[in-house]
Amino acid sequence: MHGPKPFTETLFSELGTMPPQGMALILVFNLVSGLHALSLWRAGRDSSVVDGLVFAIEMLFGAVAIFLSTMLLVDRRASFAAFARFLAALVATFLPLLLTAGLLLVTVKADYREGWVLVLVALMLAVFPLTSLLAAWPLAQALSHVFVSPVRVLSATRGHRWALVGTNYAVGALNRISPDIDAARERWEALLIVAVQIGVGFGSMMLMVSIIASAWRSNRSLGPTDREGQAMSSDRTS
Repeated sequence: MHGPKPFTETLFSELGTMPPQGMALILVFNLVSGLHALSLWRAGRDSSVVDGLVFAIEMLFGAVAIFLSTMLLVDRRASFAAFARFLAALVATFLPLLLTAGLLLVTVKADYREGWVLVLVALMLAVFPLTSLLAAWPLAQALSHVFVSPVRVLSATRGHRWALVGTNYAVGALNRISPDIDAARERWEALLIVAVQIGVGFGSMMLMVSIIASAWRSNRSLGPTDREGQAMSSDRTS
């Protein structure tokens, strides 16, 4: 009798079996995002309310791309209700991290005392691993008609917690490779930076979707049953 696969092995398996439709969705989103960044650079003006609205729509499109790609990867049926549950859990997962980062940015710009900055940095360092460990929550909630407790998700990560945190740090490090288009002075520089941003964004989202799927499969209380897992494995190898 075979035991559960290591998390990293499951992750690479997910990356290697990403459906073409999911890859296409992720690519289209990053192309749209890159073209939007290029248009803002060419306009050479500060962001307006309309730009903020376009950015919000762009982020919603990104969430849709992640959701559909993940559902295709785990071979589950997508629906508007499932997306609403997925989005709610996704926002709840990242909200503490985003709030902490926002407070840190405001504190630094307002020249508050260094003590507050150190406290917020320490809080951010504590919140990030917690966010990483909740990677399976959005998918688990999307597939459940009842509320899935984040405490249940956290408790079920035993055995692959370090792998989850490490892979999420890898996603963060990958995103930091992407240069800022504001640094471009010539059109060819802007086009080159946008091309890099699209490539980095594509790889980052592919990894993110694979992490969500892998975290869900590795979660014995939230993921597929043994019979479902065996059926999926046979489908993939056939």
